[in-house]
Amino acid sequence: MDETSLAILGISAFFLSYAIFLLVAYKKDPRYQLKYERNQSFYKIAGLSVLNRVILLSLLLMFAMLANRKPEEVFSFRGYNAVIETVLGVLAGFLIFFLGVAVNMLIQIFRLKFSRGSTLREREVLKITLGTKPMAFTDFIMVLSVTTLFSGILEEIVFRGYLLNHLLLLVHPSIAILVQAFLYFIPDLYRGTYGALLTLYRGIMFGVFFFLAGSLLTAIIAHLISDLAGLYVEAKSIRKILVKQVKD
Repeated sequence: MDETSLAILGISAFFLSYAIFLLVAYKKDPRYQLKYERNQSFYKIAGLSVLNRVILLSLLLMFAMLANRKPEEVFSFRGYNAVIETVLGVLAGFLIFFLGVAVNMLIQIFRLKFSRGSTLREREVLKITLGTKPMAFTDFIMVLSVTTLFSGILEEIVFRGYLLNHLLLLVHPSIAILVQAFLYFIPDLYRGTYGALLTLYRGIMFGVFFFLAGSLLTAIIAHLISDLAGLYVEAKSIRKILVKQVKD
């Protein structure tokens, strides 16, 4: 089977796995349907988020094995110089974060001008995410950091290592990067369009650096660095919300 046929087969497997991933997320994650559950907790939400991505990766791995393809080939597990790729990933991560701050400011300005602040869906999602039981700030940050790191690694393997790697064999790089970023953006729409736009920006940037560096490790490091920087900045606002939750 030639390279193009393998890429088409790989893309077909992705869309089937992706549809199952979205269905499971919609049915099991209460944030998608804004469904309140008894004893709702942040820990359950965080666990579901990671589990959904594990399911997606597992399905892709299963399809690869059925097609008798090697995981390192399918998921871009290749490296040239780990030190250089890591340094590039760190630099890319900080660049993505700082540009993201500017992008987020533009989104917020646009939103305030046309929709006057946060939407009802965003407020409801935040309420469901935090759960009904008060949490200690340190516990919240620790769990959020761990789940964010796991999710970041899984997302890079799936959307850049697998999806973008296959798309680049079929279409122009600019189209491939935009398509994978859009598919990366869709699962975040539960937060509302404005809330998910930053995910679209990040998906484009991660795709660009994966393509330029030719390295999944660079994309993973960039994702983790930008996420950790974002968590550090958001820690103060998160602390205020949790303190208010405890007092109430």
